Amino acid sequence: MTLSSQMISGGMIKKIINMKCFKTILLFIVLLSFFQKTAVSQNKEIAINADMQYDYAQKCFEEKDYTTAIFEFKRFIHFFDDHKYVLKAEFQIGQAFYNLKEYKNAVMAFNKIILADNADILILSEPDLSESFIVDAYFMKSKALMLLEKFNASEVCMQNLLMVTDDQNVKDRAYSFLALLYLKIAETNPDALKRAEKFVEEISQGNIEKPEKEKLKKLLDDMNNLETKNPTLAGIASVIPGAGYMYCERYKDGMISFLFNTALIVAAYKAFDDGNYALGGAISFIETGFYTGNIYGAVNSAHKYNRRKRNEFIRNVHGQFHLKIDNSEEDEAIFLFFEIPF
Repeated sequence: MTLSSQMISGGMIKKIINMKCFKTILLFIVLLSFFQKTAVSQNKEIAINADMQYDYAQKCFEEKDYTTAIFEFKRFIHFFDDHKYVLKAEFQIGQAFYNLKEYKNAVMAFNKIILADNADILILSEPDLSESFIVDAYFMKSKALMLLEKFNASEVCMQNLLMVTDDQNVKDRAYSFLALLYLKIAETNPDALKRAEKFVEEISQGNIEKPEKEKLKKLLDDMNNLETKNPTLAGIASVIPGAGYMYCERYKDGMISFLFNTALIVAAYKAFDDGNYALGGAISFIETGFYTGNIYGAVNSAHKYNRRKRNEFIRNVHGQFHLKIDNSEEDEAIFLFFEIPF
């Protein structure tokens, strides 16, 4: 009985050992197969070079997928930071932010180019400034700041460019942009027109024809002689309810103001005449508010009328003289375009 048990135990032990060996061999085969597949897959990996990465980012940009383009251009700069297209990629990032109307991010992106090492030296020594991304970064930063209504910062950026360049074409582009900037400011501040005219004067004769410059100057001068409404006179006229509105050519509002105020005055008079002093006092109190509002509204209407006329005139100037400075591929001359509203 004992011997039999020992024999059975020995047989079982052999089977267990054989089973373990089999499992070990099977595991080895599986692991070997895995490593072989891994090695094969690694051999099939595609190596992305700088040109491929940049082309993909540019393709996203051209397809107006600006968010992806920004990410891919940043990836390009990270992995290929010594490539000749790094500056161009930085500029495209700024352009993408600008096209997304994320103007604050655009300003930071263009500013990074402007503040790059030796940027000022490159501007002064660059043989073809019209193609310089550093110069273009100045203009794009100024445009973004203008759209953020940071007009002083926009002008400072252009003035900084004027200080670091000797190229007349670049200077003329800057003067043209500053003229447009002050035309924009003139929508709320008429005194800005004098500054706009000053910058038009600075544009060299070769880049804007004298007749066109004179015509633009005349338009700017004419703006000072626009038909306007005197706010004080509008307020005085409003002693007669609605007359101030009529003076400002708001005839419907003038008629409503006249009828409403007249009705309240008549009602108050009638109440007092009937001995109903409480009602007369209440109506008079209400009428005082409407009468004062009639005067204030007329004065405000005069200001709005003047602002509207001024803005219409400025839009007309922009429509005729959009100072879009560009460079011809043939002779690198700068031209004045009469198109595209500001």
